[in-house]
Amino acid sequence: AYYGYESIVELLLDRDDIDLGLNNRGRSPIHCAIERGFSTVAWRLLEAEMSLDPKTSAGRTPLSWVSENDKTEEVSLLLGMAAIDPNLQDKGGRTPLSRAAENGNVSVVLLLLESGDIDANRRDRDGQTAVSRAAKNGHTNIVQLLSGKDTVTLHSLVREGDLELLKFIIDCGYNVNFLDDQGHTALHNAIVSRQLDIARQLISSGADVSAKNLDGTTPLCLAVQHELRDFVELLLENSASMEDITTAEWRRVYTDSSARPVLLVSEKAGGKRRVEFLEQASHPPRSDPEIEKSLFLFEDFTTWSRCLPSNCTSDRVPDDTMNIICPKEARGSDVGISIAACVPLESIFESGIDGPSYWDFWEGCGVAWIMTAPSHDAGPGWTMKEHFSTLPDGWIPDDGIDFFQQLVVHLTKGWSNLCHQTEGHLSHRRMSQLHAKGQEPDTILHLAEDAQKLANLRECLQGQVLTAREFVVDYSRRYGAGNDRKAFEEIHRFADVGNHIKNLEQTVRDLLQQEFAWVSINEAHRSTSLATSMKRLSWITFIFLPAMFASSLFGMNVDILEDNPDWRWYLLFVGSLLLLTIVGWLFFKYFQFESWVEKHIGRRIQTWATKARAPESASTKTV
Repeated sequence: AYYGYESIVELLLDRDDIDLGLNNRGRSPIHCAIERGFSTVAWRLLEAEMSLDPKTSAGRTPLSWVSENDKTEEVSLLLGMAAIDPNLQDKGGRTPLSRAAENGNVSVVLLLLESGDIDANRRDRDGQTAVSRAAKNGHTNIVQLLSGKDTVTLHSLVREGDLELLKFIIDCGYNVNFLDDQGHTALHNAIVSRQLDIARQLISSGADVSAKNLDGTTPLCLAVQHELRDFVELLLENSASMEDITTAEWRRVYTDSSARPVLLVSEKAGGKRRVEFLEQASHPPRSDPEIEKSLFLFEDFTTWSRCLPSNCTSDRVPDDTMNIICPKEARGSDVGISIAACVPLESIFESGIDGPSYWDFWEGCGVAWIMTAPSHDAGPGWTMKEHFSTLPDGWIPDDGIDFFQQLVVHLTKGWSNLCHQTEGHLSHRRMSQLHAKGQEPDTILHLAEDAQKLANLRECLQGQVLTAREFVVDYSRRYGAGNDRKAFEEIHRFADVGNHIKNLEQTVRDLLQQEFAWVSINEAHRSTSLATSMKRLSWITFIFLPAMFASSLFGMNVDILEDNPDWRWYLLFVGSLLLLTIVGWLFFKYFQFESWVEKHIGRRIQTWATKARAPESASTKTV
């Protein structure tokens, strides 16, 4: 083996009494072959050594066998060979790492991990991993070694509902916030798999209750989407983020009490949150002392305005702008602020311009909040205490600017939906216009109404944008809280809706121009038809008048006709008159006789008239 003599090694291995043990220097034949680079001899010796093990079944790879039997030196030597794949499964569907982990061979596991090519997530044929096999056999050290490399075992145990094994690997230091290959955390998978006890264990073990998967969905959002009330309440009790959950989604989860019109979201000290529904009342019940923040969500603007506290009561929704009630000076420890605005509904173009139903197509929305002034020992900054909203957002905002930003986002969405709906409305107008081809007399009137509505809407939008900007500047200066930069970005997106409305106005102008073109074309067709009719009438007159003249002449008491000439003379006379008429028409048409008369005779007449008026003018001046 030391000199790489393959034939001699084969002859020696054929003997039954061959000894594959160590020499006087402590080296085995396989060690000598591998160290000297004789890979063929090394493989043959390793196969012979494996055949001597009665527990070894056929189809085992050398690395799998030495890993299972804790042969550290052999593992090290085999990993140093370029042809070795440490992740190759043997005939039993097992990897070398799985064999070593199951038997608790720490040294072999370390060698395999140090090779750099090992895949700790590689599953055996039966779906188990090295971590799961080590955990089942209680090999804590192995699980600790592999916990930083393995990212799939925890998720598998969650889906299988194996709580005992899950606790074991978590106690060994397994990271509970690892993402699986689909981008979910273990807590996400527990919710999808309906494993409530495992979800509790994960949360108690430090799982991030607000972690987002690759789709940006938090565990609470996932539980709400699947309408899993037990999971929802578990996550709320552990301060899970409620962001991106709407009021409608809360009502779907709490179906037994969702008929109550007022939704209350509360937050206690330590972040514990709760969702409940309240009966209709003139004022919502005040929060209990343990609640630090609360959010009252109302179904309509009327209920919202009626239930506001007295220090932030808002009037009716203004017709075309944004109504803000914000005290100029803080009186007392609490300050109330309310903001009401209106959003045009998508069906506004179904109403008349000046009719009483025009403003019925606007929807009111509003937000209000109460802040507590900072105390000397509580640090700077106003504290948000109670929130009142008609918005679909079902989570407590961070501060006043964040709350106002929710309103701006809602307004932007409403105005944008209106613009998209208007595009469809104008598209319908265009199709009707093309179908009518300028024959519909009310089309211009309808387009003018659309243009006037768009002008009114653009003016309303500009007023709301201006008011929003002024409020953010004033609020930030006075109360010094919130991310006003992000709020201005949202207001800028809100203002961009105005560009969309301008494009719609241009579309209406284009439709009006097209309609004018259609009408002009139709009028031209009518004029052409009328001219043709007049031309036909002229020809009829052209022929009829000479005949009438001749008929009148023969009917007159003329001496030349006293002998009652034959009727054929009438035809001869009519033919002569008609011929003279045609000759005259051709003369005036082709010889420009009218121009010659105007140029020569007309000029003489004008000169004569001027001379005739001269004496009269002189006599007038003398007088």
